[in-house]
Amino acid sequence: METTDTFAALLRSHGFRATEARMELLRLLARADRPISPAELVRRIGTRANQATTYRSLEAFSDAGLVRRVNMEHQHAHYEFSTSDTEHHHHIICRTCGLVEHVDGCAISDRSPTLLRHSKQFRRIESHALEFFGTCTACTTKTSSVPVGRAKRFVGAKKTLTH
Repeated sequence: METTDTFAALLRSHGFRATEARMELLRLLARADRPISPAELVRRIGTRANQATTYRSLEAFSDAGLVRRVNMEHQHAHYEFSTSDTEHHHHIICRTCGLVEHVDGCAISDRSPTLLRHSKQFRRIESHALEFFGTCTACTTKTSSVPVGRAKRFVGAKKTLTH
């Protein structure tokens, strides 16, 4: 899905004008190996689109199902390319270094009937988002080699010192 014509057709099929800035935004997200913050997208796009256009486009694309908003426990959203052709997946995110790994497949969807039986207010589940947070192998190895009382652990956006 890397051609300009493909992105233009995708935008038009969702009711958007196929501007160069919108196509570049989708191209960057489609090529990314992890969810990207709007600020990083603004930096990568450069002068082809301003910050307001980028943020508005991301929100509109998210509403249309072209991109997916991902919660990485930062103070802002991250986005990834997501259409009906892309595989539904989740992420495991290292709280220390920020490594993101895609987890293919989803057993959560199979749990919808059980969840609904326990719900008092809902009769239908339309979608879900699930991210896992932990420590990657490399960071676990680094942390275990640091003397006790010296290991640093990052929780969300705050640094905390463990003793």
